[in-house]
Amino acid sequence: MVRTTHFLAALAASTILAASWAAAQTPSWQEPPRTQEPRTASRLKWSSGAPSAGHQVKSGARYASAETTQPLPSESPRNAPMPVAEEPGPVAPEPGDFAAEPVQSAPPRARHAHSGCPDCDAGGDCDGGPCDGDYEMRCGPLGYPCHPFWRQFHDRFWVRTEYMLWWAQGMSTPPLLTTSPPGQNGVLPEAQVLYGGVPINDGARSGGRIWFGAWFDDCHNAGLDFTYLGFGRTTERFSTNSTGDPLLARPFFDASTGENTSQFVANSNPNNASQGTFTVLASSDFHVAEVLVRRGLARSCNYRVDFLTGYRYQRLNDNLRITNDETGITIPTTFTVVDQFDTRNDFNGAEIGFATEMRRRRWSLETQLKLAIGNTHSRTHIAGSMNITTPAPPVLRPSGLLAQPTNIGDHETNQFSMVPELGFTAGYAITPRLRATLGYTLMYWGNVLRAGDQIDTAIDSRQLSLEAGTFVRPEFPRRVSDFWAQGMNLGLDLRF
Repeated sequence: MVRTTHFLAALAASTILAASWAAAQTPSWQEPPRTQEPRTASRLKWSSGAPSAGHQVKSGARYASAETTQPLPSESPRNAPMPVAEEPGPVAPEPGDFAAEPVQSAPPRARHAHSGCPDCDAGGDCDGGPCDGDYEMRCGPLGYPCHPFWRQFHDRFWVRTEYMLWWAQGMSTPPLLTTSPPGQNGVLPEAQVLYGGVPINDGARSGGRIWFGAWFDDCHNAGLDFTYLGFGRTTERFSTNSTGDPLLARPFFDASTGENTSQFVANSNPNNASQGTFTVLASSDFHVAEVLVRRGLARSCNYRVDFLTGYRYQRLNDNLRITNDETGITIPTTFTVVDQFDTRNDFNGAEIGFATEMRRRRWSLETQLKLAIGNTHSRTHIAGSMNITTPAPPVLRPSGLLAQPTNIGDHETNQFSMVPELGFTAGYAITPRLRATLGYTLMYWGNVLRAGDQIDTAIDSRQLSLEAGTFVRPEFPRRVSDFWAQGMNLGLDLRF
């Protein structure tokens, strides 16, 4: 009995010491920061037994005294069943505590207080919300951000790269090569045109465009755009040769006689038979650069309209080289004739326009309408040569057939020009920040000089025989034409 008492006393003392040590190791609880959530407490019902009078029940971030029912005297708390929790209800604030706020059910989609528009992506990405996609679209009036979560990333930058498959207006040329029966000597209009008379170098061409920019502010009210568009040099080559049959000739109008005539490349005339080769190499390239300030005009949950203003530069180069080699059969003499016509057009001007963007789920549609007004500076370079090789030392003359001293040289001109551009781009959001795009662009450029238009086929034949005198033809015609380009664009758009 004594041993049992000692054992129980030791056990009690050990329990007290253990409890004291545990209490010393447990940090004192501090109430977390108070929130705007309503104060609630759980009401407990006991079928039998009762908790201690100071029992506390935790609900959310609050503690409140539980309301309990007293157990029957005959029932033992030891055998009492576990409490059953009821629905939480409002609890009156304690003295000095924050006032409780009424419980309100959240709307299906949160709304901006300033706009009345549904908050962007409140239901998750690509749920059909008005701002699905790259999150830079804004709800409500200008300056009010769309989604507060994405503001911390400061998504102010974008870049788009596109592959372009375009068609551009080719250059026109007069008839450059003809053929005919021997008696007609390739003279127009009876002769058949083998090359020229129709636009050349007008096929499909590949190019690229890069568009990048940045917003000045988090609300995307104003930004800066940089755009570069370019086609690699596209080249068309035509070449043919003859040993004399069929006849090949280069037609022109003789200004000294007032009649159409021609110069042989290859013919079968027994008195002056020759064989030869005729080659045309035509090339062109086109480039555009823009710097635009973008300013928001109107905005809603699924569209925006921006005003564009800035500077535009573009350049169009044409090169046309005509070469023929004629070797005499009866008389062993070789003539190599070269005519070169090059033009370069540079446009500098101010540009204004409008850009719109509409969104629906993952899809988007952009339109751009721009107009640039400024000056086109055109430079034309004309050169020629004729190399005559005989048994005697060769002779090199600084003129060809269509390029003579009367038109050879550099010619410059300035023209007022307008450059409108229209574009449509459809986009599909692959991720919230990456979109695939497919679009169409059309642009027009007025008052440019094309290389083929600067050929004057009226030639004073006395220049060909090196006669002395004053001649006026051929001349630099300064013919002004237009240029257009259109095509499809396929690209990727990244916002970050």
